[in-house]
Amino acid sequence: MKRLLPFLASAIAFVPLAASAVNGDAYADAVYQASNHLYRPLNALGAPDQVYADFFDQDASVILDMGAGEEGTGDLTVSYVLLDFGAGYRVEFLDVSFSKLQESRGAVPLSQSAFVVDYASSTPYRYVSVTSTEDEQWRLDAIEAETVSLPPPTEEPSLEPTEEGVPRGLLVKLPDDGNPATDMDSAVYVIGGDGKRHAFPSLQVYRSWYADFSEVAYIDAEHLASYPLGGNVTVRPGTYLVKLTTDPKVYAVEPGGVLRWVPSEAVAVALHGPEWSKRVIDVADVFFGNYQPGPDLNDLAHPDGTIGFLPSGQVVYVENATSHAIASMSAFRFRQEFVVAISQALADLYVDGGTLEEDPDIKFPY
Repeated sequence: MKRLLPFLASAIAFVPLAASAVNGDAYADAVYQASNHLYRPLNALGAPDQVYADFFDQDASVILDMGAGEEGTGDLTVSYVLLDFGAGYRVEFLDVSFSKLQESRGAVPLSQSAFVVDYASSTPYRYVSVTSTEDEQWRLDAIEAETVSLPPPTEEPSLEPTEEGVPRGLLVKLPDDGNPATDMDSAVYVIGGDGKRHAFPSLQVYRSWYADFSEVAYIDAEHLASYPLGGNVTVRPGTYLVKLTTDPKVYAVEPGGVLRWVPSEAVAVALHGPEWSKRVIDVADVFFGNYQPGPDLNDLAHPDGTIGFLPSGQVVYVENATSHAIASMSAFRFRQEFVVAISQALADLYVDGGTLEEDPDIKFPY
């Protein structure tokens, strides 16, 4: 099947997908981030075992976590298999705050099973970023620090379980299986604050939240299944208007998947401008149950979640007839294409709520 995801040129950092290596060793303990076109990144954890993470294309990358208290302090040995002559690598050593300590580049050697990347800095490295610099393919087995900085043993180690934070907002999918008869590998999920994975039922729903697929990471079936399946993602508030394929009624979407009927074209124009109809998308009948009904809209206030600009030019987030100034559109992943003009009449009615504070309930679907 064709790949659902375009190539990921620059990935954001994610919380660990898994931590399966033994603590107190010189190998990577966890995957912190894995880009698209890096297949099975979890295979790069632990000691060499001839189970590999595959670099499919140029700029495929992974950030490996050496582990808290197991920071590397010496040269790095990279165990690998070369598939195509001409493959290249970039290794970046990062401290605990992801500041770059050193960068090394080179060609993946022929006729070897491992190569050593010299590390000259005296500062321990917590993370190692490995990137393919060419389209030629190669496979990563493991990385090993020559020396690690281990904390002194304690006589009474704490046995209290540590609660890891839920990786809220993490986008994941299964790697493509190459079988056009299957579609499980085309589904994209977001991990919610409830610890569940939530599927995007359509491309349009996905694009209401994310402009592209650059934040999606591959995850294997075992770890995907470790997140219980939750409800489907609904259209992001303040983006598209929705309608059933079998019903002409148009609705605005508010937080929580609440639908508010737009009762007339006059209301639609007042709240979403003269080109409001270009915002309307169809929702299949089978997915309409993901939403819940709310009160009808009127022209006295925008629906909650609206992004608009006041006559002064200030871009705001509207909620409960209160406008909150947006200091950074990108911080919330708001997009200019969904911003509407707010009339002076409505601006005068809205309460000034100050600057919008960071809120994961606004930034993420769940």
